[in-house]
Amino acid sequence: MKSYLQHLYALALLTLLGAQPALARDVSETDGPALGVAIGADAGGLGGVVAYYFAWPQKRLGLMPHAGLGWTTVSDTGPSLSVGLGGSFGRRNRLVVDVQLASVGTQELTLHGELLDTKQVYGVGLLVGWEWLSWSGFFVRANAGPAFAFLPPLYQRSEGWTIQGNLLSMGVKAW
Repeated sequence: MKSYLQHLYALALLTLLGAQPALARDVSETDGPALGVAIGADAGGLGGVVAYYFAWPQKRLGLMPHAGLGWTTVSDTGPSLSVGLGGSFGRRNRLVVDVQLASVGTQELTLHGELLDTKQVYGVGLLVGWEWLSWSGFFVRANAGPAFAFLPPLYQRSEGWTIQGNLLSMGVKAW
């Protein structure tokens, strides 16, 4: 019984550290869908993300179209959307470069101090960061970069540069 528990503890420790058991399939090297949660541009605030990983394991390259739906806590403008295309290089620890269209904030329209309207501001961003993808499909990602925001012409400025990023994205790749 003691030997069985030692083997069980060893297997649990190897799983937590990301080691791959001999009979398990390495999900990080296959194509497949992923579901996750995010705080940042991937979800347009706080929300969910759906993606599809295309993998070329022999070259350590990957491509990942993704979309997200989330809510910003800054104002009451409703849900926000995000769409993008990311590329990655690496096996477990990956360099990630992502181009996406997402909410970069809100803008208020006032007249003589009275708030008339609040709108979400969308922009195109180029984000660079890091992703860890385990053999079982669990992923964690963080990235940041510049974004160009498109504002309606009646607002204080017609467009501008800002910073976009993901504090944390995490989830599971299904297969």
